[in-house]
Amino acid sequence: MSQHPNRDTQRGGFMLVHGGGHDARCWAPLTGHLDGPFLAADLPGCGTRPADLSQVTLDDLVLAAVADLDDFDTAEKVVLIGHSMAGITIPAVAAGPSTHSGYGPSTWVETGTRLVESVLNAPKNRSGSINPTEKPVSVLELLISYACPPGGIVLDVFAGSGSTAVAARHTGRSAVLIEKREEQCESTARRLAQGVLDLGDSLQPRH
Repeated sequence: MSQHPNRDTQRGGFMLVHGGGHDARCWAPLTGHLDGPFLAADLPGCGTRPADLSQVTLDDLVLAAVADLDDFDTAEKVVLIGHSMAGITIPAVAAGPSTHSGYGPSTWVETGTRLVESVLNAPKNRSGSINPTEKPVSVLELLISYACPPGGIVLDVFAGSGSTAVAARHTGRSAVLIEKREEQCESTARRLAQGVLDLGDSLQPRH
């Protein structure tokens, strides 16, 4: 676990949760750009938390993340940011018994207004993938429509194949992508060249 100690802790902060096969160090390229205190957590079996991954459960991941969140030295609400498999950890962390304001046991009740189920089914792309962990565009379209308002901007800091940008374009949103692998950027650029992405006025260069 690493915290940035020199930023204003009276502001909201960021908790960065890595995915499978990574540890807190995977966030190093991003943390220098965050405008606020941040916490990069190691989950059990990774980095500073050695454990037998074959025995680690989702509850173990969530409890470790919640414990780190409780120790996070910030006075305001925390933005949870996850990579890859953290997508199954973060929702449980957000609903868990953290002492930070805004978190607590879920009080959700079925009212007939739910837009999506907890499990989304989609066919695997078995041909034409340009990334080993390429996500189905159909799933991303649904999630983006659910979480980002029309005309909004979607940020993907692990852009990979660019599926997030394709889904954003299909749903009338803009997209900003970050990817450190040059060869992957080239493949993604060729894919996105099939259409033009509108980045919006707020992202145009200022003179």
